Amino acid sequence: MAVMSESFLFQAHGVFGIVAVVCAAAAALLPKGGLWHRRAGQAFLVALTIFFVAGASVAVGRANIFMLTVGVLAYYLALSGVRAHTRARTARGAYAAWTRIGPIDRGSAQVMVLVGAAAAAWGVFAWPREPAAPALVVLGLGGAVLALGDLRRLRRPGGARSDRIRGHGRRMVAAVAVMAVGFGTVVIPHGSFSLRAAGLAAVAAACIFLADRYARRWAARHRAEQQQKQQHEGDDGGPPTTRGFAPTTGGAHR
Repeated sequence: MAVMSESFLFQAHGVFGIVAVVCAAAAALLPKGGLWHRRAGQAFLVALTIFFVAGASVAVGRANIFMLTVGVLAYYLALSGVRAHTRARTARGAYAAWTRIGPIDRGSAQVMVLVGAAAAAWGVFAWPREPAAPALVVLGLGGAVLALGDLRRLRRPGGARSDRIRGHGRRMVAAVAVMAVGFGTVVIPHGSFSLRAAGLAAVAAACIFLADRYARRWAARHRAEQQQKQQHEGDDGGPPTTRGFAPTTGGAHR
């Protein structure tokens, strides 16, 4: 029964990992900010949640620290990316609380710091006998440093909305890249584990770099459009003197 249960979880982990990648690709191709872009992003997060829960269950049962670290890092990147986009929105009523920094932001970052530090420490300790040790050190340290930076920024919230949306896009791409590294390292049969992980990580880093360049350009264009909009609104909504009315300074207006 336990074997069947683990087999089912492993299959669910693989199937929903593929579904998550397809949803992420759809969200990347659809017009940003549109209804279907948001729906694809929501479907991605749901699929990734199932992927993470199933994979973490299998990883704990098999004592597979690499699989667990990849799952935690990928899920944290996606969750923090979604939260960056959510906090960039303006809302009223009950939904307004969801757009502010809360326990989910701090708690997920703290978990990522602990898991990342533990994975990196295990990688150093088991380096001579563990093929995945270099990957554990890199992924663990990277995730811990990233989450520490997030905790620091959460204490001093602010920044332009376009920068938060840029962070959203970068995190989502990084989440898919980490998933691809973990999946490819296990599936590709040739070469040592470290070489496979290094090669896939290099490809993932290139994808993240290109996505960041695109996000930078989008953010710059968005800021320019917002500035033009504000300037236009200022010109239209100026003081009454700009609309042909002379100020009254004590005398009767004719």
